Amino acid sequence: MAAIQTDFPVLINLSSDLDLQAYARSDGFDISFAASDGVTQLSHEIESYNPATGALVAWVKIPSLSSTVNTDIYMYYGDPASADQQDIPGVWTNGYVEVWHLDETSGTVYDSTSNSFTGTPSGTINQNATGKIDGADDFLGPSTTTWHTLADGNFGNNAALTISAWFRFDTSTTWAGIVTKGREIDHDWVGLWANGTQYVFGWDWRVGGNVNGATTLSTNTWYYGTGTFDGTDRRIYLNGALDATPSPGSYAGITGSNTSVGNDRYTASANTFDGIIDEVRISSVARSANWIATEYNNQSAPSSFYAVGAAEANSSFCWIATGSYTGNGVAGRAITGLGFQPDIVLMKVDYDHPVNTDLSAAVMRTSDMAGDNSKPLKGGQALSANLIQSLDANGFTVGNDLRVNDATTCGGPCSYHWVAFRANANVKVGTYVGNGGASQDITSGFTFSPEYVIVMPGGTERATNRTNLFGVNSQPFNAGGPEFDSIIALLANGFSVGSTYVNSSGVTYYYVAWNQVAGKTSVGSYVGNGVDNRSISGVGFQPRFVIVQSANDGYDPFQRSVSMVGDASVSFRNALTTNRIQALEADGFQVGTYTAVNKSPGACIGETDCDYIYVAFGR
Repeated sequence: MAAIQTDFPVLINLSSDLDLQAYARSDGFDISFAASDGVTQLSHEIESYNPATGALVAWVKIPSLSSTVNTDIYMYYGDPASADQQDIPGVWTNGYVEVWHLDETSGTVYDSTSNSFTGTPSGTINQNATGKIDGADDFLGPSTTTWHTLADGNFGNNAALTISAWFRFDTSTTWAGIVTKGREIDHDWVGLWANGTQYVFGWDWRVGGNVNGATTLSTNTWYYGTGTFDGTDRRIYLNGALDATPSPGSYAGITGSNTSVGNDRYTASANTFDGIIDEVRISSVARSANWIATEYNNQSAPSSFYAVGAAEANSSFCWIATGSYTGNGVAGRAITGLGFQPDIVLMKVDYDHPVNTDLSAAVMRTSDMAGDNSKPLKGGQALSANLIQSLDANGFTVGNDLRVNDATTCGGPCSYHWVAFRANANVKVGTYVGNGGASQDITSGFTFSPEYVIVMPGGTERATNRTNLFGVNSQPFNAGGPEFDSIIALLANGFSVGSTYVNSSGVTYYYVAWNQVAGKTSVGSYVGNGVDNRSISGVGFQPRFVIVQSANDGYDPFQRSVSMVGDASVSFRNALTTNRIQALEADGFQVGTYTAVNKSPGACIGETDCDYIYVAFGR
């Protein structure tokens, strides 16, 4: 590379990968890419993925691709509950008007840009050919007339442009169109042709004429052809290098013509390209020589363009996992496949105990809880054994208590939903010992001001949680809140506790604190309106786990993770139910009309509005 490239789509082409084969989803939805900080997600498109081998063809937009030092990016995978992480239009910005991978094996071909153009094949085309990048199309000229018609837009008067494609011809044919526009209307045409063994940037002869390449083409050889126009001069490149002297030209714009691939459609029996065409692109800018050379270097030999390092875990990106399982009643059961060692696990059985909901309550464990100990989150229950027994390298281990792994009580095996977090720079796990005073600041080891805190007493006091919203109110994990003397403040470097439930002398308390981070954690609020199927948007990402609780009345908070399907969510003590948190959406979540999540205005005790707080966690 001779210069820095901005917003450059890099081809990642892995012929096989054992880690992807072992851990990625079969559809590749959990594959994502991050910048060198390991956190900032990069737009990417997967052109193909083979789960049997881990073979991957993907395009990743790199914000700044250095010409002097290595540019590091990370690829993440291994999340079975992941939504599709692709941002296909987001890859093809920076002047791209249309991008055709031609990887469809039959029928309509599709543009990857936000324009979403479509193309229609005519004649006999083998759309399942092996291309330079991935799949491609084999045009069977010259004995038959075949082409793609790309229903795209117009070219403006002397508008800058770049046209490019990979091509390989089987037999040389005069004036075989590779990618052309306007020739069938015989006015201001432009495009790439192969005229026998002559490579040509074709142009209306009345306003400049053709630009002929200097290289003699050979059959059965892949070439990367590019033509550019900057509003004044035309340039033709072959395999990333300038192939002719720049030549002035002009055109008055092209309207009423669709782009053709494989034939210029000048006449009904025009010569058809005989060979394979792959990766057709048109841009509204004249790409620089350095950009074109970088494209060629990347696409012609991907494995020489980048190096793949060893697999490793990243706590800033791989920090949350969710899932479910069916109980088998066997103590010491390992739940694996998280992809990291969790520092926090929260679990809830899909069951409502008919006598004592303490026995069906959610439980939580942090990495500071020693031995076989977890905290039941409902009511006055101390740390207990036989629940979440340990936090392991790739998951956690459960006992055979009803709350974590029962095979019979739920009318058969019970179902369990869990969410796990890994501590990092924005998630802190810790302990403190109560001093019995009116207040105590918890600041040791903090490097951020938390927006959400959970405190769990080691004794029989109930667990509580608090966000940075609505003053001094904390909330228990079952009906009975709010609390006014529990977590009394969120500080610049920690939090402060009062005297109720959270600061008894000599008692050890376990806490988890989250810092709000764009794309990962969001704390917010909304006012109830009593309308069903209501979308709460503005979260900034699609959550994997959400908690909603009333700020005014003492209702049970509700939780939902991506492992819960349909209109289902759960409190911290009862079974899954409907009409609470109904769905997780692209920019938030949906609630029903139940009073604990969306009560009508004026229906709250002593309040004009019914306020609700949410905490959302993303990937």
